[in-house]
Amino acid sequence: MIRRLFLAVCLVAGLWVAVPSPAAVSSSEEQASSASRPSGEALKQWQQLSPAERERLQGLYRRFREMPEDQQNLLRQRLEQFRQLPPEEQTRLQENFKRWQGLPPEKKEQLRQTYRRFRELPPEQRQQMREEMHQMQNLPTMERQQMRQQMNQRYFGAPGGSSGMGHR
Repeated sequence: MIRRLFLAVCLVAGLWVAVPSPAAVSSSEEQASSASRPSGEALKQWQQLSPAERERLQGLYRRFREMPEDQQNLLRQRLEQFRQLPPEEQTRLQENFKRWQGLPPEKKEQLRQTYRRFRELPPEQRQQMREEMHQMQNLPTMERQQMRQQMNQRYFGAPGGSSGMGHR
């Protein structure tokens, strides 16, 4: 599950900008005949990347090629969904991913556990919690913290702050 989440986050965050990569496609004649050639735009984007970015994307591309076809198709669908989002939503997702990358491992694990607990809630409670979180966005900081503590207690039986929920 974490592997899928990681790949989906990488994909949605826009780290995967040129698939297939020219280096991966041209690595062997066999691959070149079975993989589609990159478009002119993809090649241009690839050439604009730093060497570190290219290396990272090549690693992702290799992982992608090793996945079962159904997983590849799912990731392609998610990439297409991402590309169809308004630019400001794409930017928001990319910023969230950068923020995620900067978190310490303990905080990431805490957030993963919160997400798992959230997914275990009945659908009507998840919807209610989403609505409350949406309302919470425009509140002053102190009120937001109080509401977060109340929500943690109500939905997870946890004292405020222990779930890792929504601290920005």
